[in-house]
Amino acid sequence: MLVSRIHEFLILFSNKEQPTHPKDAALIDEIKNKYSGLPPNLVIQEQDIKELLDCYARRLGDIVDSAADYTFNTPGINQPWIELAQDLGRELKKGYLEILIPMPRFDPDNFSKISSYPPSGIFLGDDDKTWHSVDAIIKQLKVSGFLATRDVPKDVSPRILSIKELFRLQSKTGEGLSFNFGNKLYSSFWDYLLNEIAPGLKKPENYSSQLLMSLLEVLNAVDKKNPKHLRFALLNLQAEINNCDLKQASNFYGLKFSYQNKPIYLFEILVACWKNEEDIEAKLAPVAQWLATKNSAFISTNPAFNPAYETISAGPFFAIDKLAELLNQLDYRPYSHLKAPLQQLKEMLKRKSTIDDEVLEAIAALYKSRWDSIIDTTNDYLRLTSDVNKAWITLAQRLAGAGLINRNYYRILIPTLTHDVDPITAVSLMAYPLTSFILSQDGTQFILLTNCANHHKTHGTFFNCNPQVPAPLTFKEEQRLKFTEFYDDYLRAEESKSAPAIQKSTVDALVRLINAALFPTGLIYGKNYTDKEATEAEIAYGEFSEFVRKLPEEERERLLQQKVTWRQDRYTVSKILTDIQKGNSHQDTDRECVAVYTKHLAKLVCDYNPHAELKKFSELDVMRAFSARRVYRDYDDIDEQEATRRVLTMMVSLMTHQFNRVLAGRTVLHLWDSSNVVTKTGSELFTAAEEAIKNETNSMRFVYSSIMENIITPALSDESMLTTLLRSSDTHEWLKSIKNGSLFDANCTAFNPKTLVIVLLDLATQKPELRKSIDPFIEEALHTFAQDENQHHIWIRVNIKFAELLTKLGTQKEDVLKKLRGYKLESSTLFYEKVFDFLLYRSVYHKLKTQQGGFFTPDVDYGVQTLKSKLGDIKFNDLKDLSFTGVLKKFSELIHSNPDTNPHRLFLNDYIEKKLGPKIPEKSTHSLILSS
Repeated sequence: MLVSRIHEFLILFSNKEQPTHPKDAALIDEIKNKYSGLPPNLVIQEQDIKELLDCYARRLGDIVDSAADYTFNTPGINQPWIELAQDLGRELKKGYLEILIPMPRFDPDNFSKISSYPPSGIFLGDDDKTWHSVDAIIKQLKVSGFLATRDVPKDVSPRILSIKELFRLQSKTGEGLSFNFGNKLYSSFWDYLLNEIAPGLKKPENYSSQLLMSLLEVLNAVDKKNPKHLRFALLNLQAEINNCDLKQASNFYGLKFSYQNKPIYLFEILVACWKNEEDIEAKLAPVAQWLATKNSAFISTNPAFNPAYETISAGPFFAIDKLAELLNQLDYRPYSHLKAPLQQLKEMLKRKSTIDDEVLEAIAALYKSRWDSIIDTTNDYLRLTSDVNKAWITLAQRLAGAGLINRNYYRILIPTLTHDVDPITAVSLMAYPLTSFILSQDGTQFILLTNCANHHKTHGTFFNCNPQVPAPLTFKEEQRLKFTEFYDDYLRAEESKSAPAIQKSTVDALVRLINAALFPTGLIYGKNYTDKEATEAEIAYGEFSEFVRKLPEEERERLLQQKVTWRQDRYTVSKILTDIQKGNSHQDTDRECVAVYTKHLAKLVCDYNPHAELKKFSELDVMRAFSARRVYRDYDDIDEQEATRRVLTMMVSLMTHQFNRVLAGRTVLHLWDSSNVVTKTGSELFTAAEEAIKNETNSMRFVYSSIMENIITPALSDESMLTTLLRSSDTHEWLKSIKNGSLFDANCTAFNPKTLVIVLLDLATQKPELRKSIDPFIEEALHTFAQDENQHHIWIRVNIKFAELLTKLGTQKEDVLKKLRGYKLESSTLFYEKVFDFLLYRSVYHKLKTQQGGFFTPDVDYGVQTLKSKLGDIKFNDLKDLSFTGVLKKFSELIHSNPDTNPHRLFLNDYIEKKLGPKIPEKSTHSLILSS
């Protein structure tokens, strides 16, 4: 391309009739300063082309969601930029859309090329990074009827379209938007959505309190003077919409209201709010009315909605006659002492014309008296929100909505309550149903049980999170927990912190006892063991008692302390054995006692080994599913971190080891973008670890011990003729290396990915002959770090790539491994320093290569040190909370901020975007899949 083409572009802007975007002036001046003095016949160089592309990238950031957005309306203001992009595209042999809008090649919704669409045919996703085609959304709507899209190609779980995305779809104007679908012509996607899809969306739904509360916050945030409040409220609402399933979220968007005697859908109203249109208060008025009918406490404090509330006698327009009507609906039974004060209150209303303080005090006293009667009973509000409690809750909501009592109506139901906001989520208590709480020991606080459950997932303890330092539930709080759906979660948490572990040999003895003493008919209450069954059970328990007697004292004490939890029953092994000897359990006969208690011992076995071969009975599968995932005492010397390292190391070895003579049970494993042919035992190992790796489970000790005991040890013990013939000595040695631990220690070839980057970059500096092999690996490692994947996947992939590097190191391999095995990672910032040095190295190398041509021996290290001296002291301490892509962005900004290093910015941005940024494709639909 010649400079004359840029001159033509600039001439268009000298014409005052050519419209421009406010931010265009700076870009045009930048281009003018560079090209206006150059001769027209001069050829534009590659570096100059990159600078022009950078201008387009910056312009895109300036015009997104404005009237000049390419995808909203292309002619007029954008025409000169589009025409130049078309010429640049021909020069670079790429679509002009890729010049205007840097984007991935494929649409994640239908895997078609994005560049094949015109600007009006695409829209920017909610993450402001992913581009989608309108065509794919139309097809999705036609098939499912849901307003859904995908962020990842072939994702099995599409998500709801966001308010921001709907705004972008609605904003498209001009020509080229019409299309035929189903023998009908639609003027645009929005026309299709309103007339074809929206009428079928609204279905009755029970929307969560969190969703309704978020909608109320939108009403409260409408303020022309501060639109930021409204945008924040809309984003919170979006988060709650995203928590709904697709059907419920689509139906929520499709709620139909009336505005100016015409139908209007909620998604239209929310888009109007996103745009902060002048008439949003009028459009939201019917929404305010609808919300008041769902929960009459959800009344906006914004006076703009008062006319809407007045028409339905809600909120501040709640009158004394309506109060009298609601009092008549209160059911005081079975608490006879409430009858007299309720009747007195009704009589008082007959003498009043307004709801005054005297009335409110009488109502508060009535509620307090009732609460004192129902607390911790079947009629407790935190256990029952319907039936006899429904009218009491409704009246409380109406009073709160009217502003006559605390807006948090839970306060009048439970007068001892002293807070309105959950201390952990910082959300109003009313955003959660009453049944999601238990009352604290002193009755002053609600304990949100999802907080307790989340604490258990994170820390392994089901604690009350309200205090500054989370604390165990008190006895009274635990008793209240029994009547909630979270009690099983609590019991599992309690099991996990029970007595010290016992040995595998002790659990094996329990298996023998259960299989000898348990008979399924005995598990049906009212059925006794037969004489023969009773005798066999007696012999089995006698043998087990002898086994226990011979155990070392410490192991015996551990066994007797073991806690067994099943359904509502909680026992220790000591109590079980004592009761069996005495013959008393559930006031049953001694034979029933054996049946019931032996079942509980089966639960203890399942807690250690869900795969144990136990005699089949009706509840066994459920016991296995609810295993407490306890770990044998044999593995006490392996903590969670070490177990995680070993499981990940096994997976790396599984994906890189070349198994010889894979004849029977041949299986092809796929993990991310790697694959390997393994044995039947290898596929079993993969399956055992797969779920834990995918979910980053916090019980990797259990996973590791299960693999060792249920897969590795049995495989090595298998001396059958078939195994002897088919298993190679190489595979046998591989299994032995796992069993004896040498795979993880003396022969270890898998390491912390950050350690790999640090040590190998040091080696590349010390031994320049290694750099040619090491640099591509470092690039692969950084590319992996930049992926939106969990840390286990990243650990495995980096080490798979390292295994490939080892095959290229020749005689240097052992020296490299020796360095890695002896290295201890101490500094938390050294990794970031090494990554920064590597990026500088790539930048300097590129610059010197461009300047000196193909045959050169550049002193790149000197160039790196020169750049670092110009940048001065760099702080790496504030990077640990950023994602790796965030770290790369920070580095790019640092280079850009210094005039001496700024010339490297274009290359560095290009390198990060094209080398480190692209998504690494998978070899299959899921990141982990087993196929054979």
